[in-house]
Amino acid sequence: MTDQQRQELLDNFLTGLAQLRVETAELRASQATTDATLAKQIAENRKGFAEQRKQMDNVMRGLGYTAEGLAIPSIKTILVKQFGMESVVENARRIKGERMCEYDVLGYANSTTNLAIVAEVKNRANDAAIDQVLEQITEFHSFYPEHRDKKVQGLLAAVNFPPDVKKRALDSGLHIAILEDDLFTLQDPKGFVAKSY
Repeated sequence: MTDQQRQELLDNFLTGLAQLRVETAELRASQATTDATLAKQIAENRKGFAEQRKQMDNVMRGLGYTAEGLAIPSIKTILVKQFGMESVVENARRIKGERMCEYDVLGYANSTTNLAIVAEVKNRANDAAIDQVLEQITEFHSFYPEHRDKKVQGLLAAVNFPPDVKKRALDSGLHIAILEDDLFTLQDPKGFVAKSY
């Protein structure tokens, strides 16, 4: 190979290297532009998702109020007609020092039944709702000592009651009520015995 051929090879290599550097710089600039555009789009999407989440929360809260509005008259009827409750109070609240309890519906009877039932209404029943009712009934006597001679049971009512949650609620000893034809109906299986506290 002659010196001239070596020089041509070196010149071609250096020209190619310079062109590669230019293309690399252009790619970096293009990538920076793309990254900035993506970052802006991600920020806009997050803002949009946050707004949608807020709207969904409002819709779900509205559905919850709707579920309660549909359920409470039915639950009151169930407590009176099927459990013999003599007193039924919706949105029962009691404050004891720094603690407060709140029940969607509370029914109790002083006669031969001598029973109190705490009812909670949800749009969609889930494990947290079951735990909430169980906690409410275990704490009932500390908030209502005047009813300490009564057995206490729980009732979970829901518009949507997935089968696995329904099974857990019944296994936990809770009565269940489900929306059917615009009315909540008691759905305890035949022979079911609720857990009393």
